Amino acid sequence: MMRNRFFCLPKALLWRAARIALVVGSILNLINQGDVLRGGAELSLLHFLLNYLVPFGVSSFSFMQARRAKSGSATAVRTAGVRPAASASCPARRRTD
Repeated sequence: MMRNRFFCLPKALLWRAARIALVVGSILNLINQGDVLRGGAELSLLHFLLNYLVPFGVSSFSFMQARRAKSGSATAVRTAGVRPAASASCPARRRTD
């Protein structure tokens, strides 16, 4: 289910998160793996990738939380037996239960 939600994120959000991850991830790599640039250590591929993935995830999550708070759905009260309407813009989110 989570995979379907990722593909339903707005393209603007994905590009914005990618740009943030590129800038912040590059700075983090310079800080965390500066020894590699000086030739004193080997590159850790896992840390290299995480330095980009974490800012991408944080910026995406922050955007979605802000969007939810703005639309008012974060404070909405769910009534038992009432399901939210399916999103017309994202058919993958439709519930089938």
